[in-house]
Amino acid sequence: MNTKGNQRFQDTRQAIQEAFVQLLAQQSQEQVTVSQICRRAGIHRTTFYHHYQDVPQLMEAMIREEYQEVVSHFSLKLDSQPDLEGGLRAMLEEVKANPVFFRRVLDHQRGAQTGPGLDLGSAYSQGDPEDSQYLRGAFRAAMGNMVGRWLDHGCDLPVDHLVRLILTLFPWR
Repeated sequence: MNTKGNQRFQDTRQAIQEAFVQLLAQQSQEQVTVSQICRRAGIHRTTFYHHYQDVPQLMEAMIREEYQEVVSHFSLKLDSQPDLEGGLRAMLEEVKANPVFFRRVLDHQRGAQTGPGLDLGSAYSQGDPEDSQYLRGAFRAAMGNMVGRWLDHGCDLPVDHLVRLILTLFPWR
């Protein structure tokens, strides 16, 4: 039986996600259809619907999964480099390794205004809670713009150079 815990279910889920990412390299999320994903993944539509409700829900699930992976990656990196610079470097290496997906994540975040995104705004959680909300929002917008520009230019700057630029957003460092 094909249940959520077995390997066949996981392999199919991976095939759906890979097909979706390939299609995102060619067109926007709004243009991607379930039929296209199914053809590319070699599955039937009912199999897709066994995993996801629709394309937007697939995108949300992938963003959540990628966010959790990045957070886990940060945790491992930060255990050996417990500093903001190390966390930024780890995040940007992940972005550079998956540019198409993260470009779509940023585009999606601009439209959604909620959910996980490219955010290290917890560094701004000191002091007044209301002030912290403003600072986190400003940081998140600045990060999104900087990383988006970097992606738009093919990740042309070295990761360490971009880290130094981002760290200028932390004047108290």
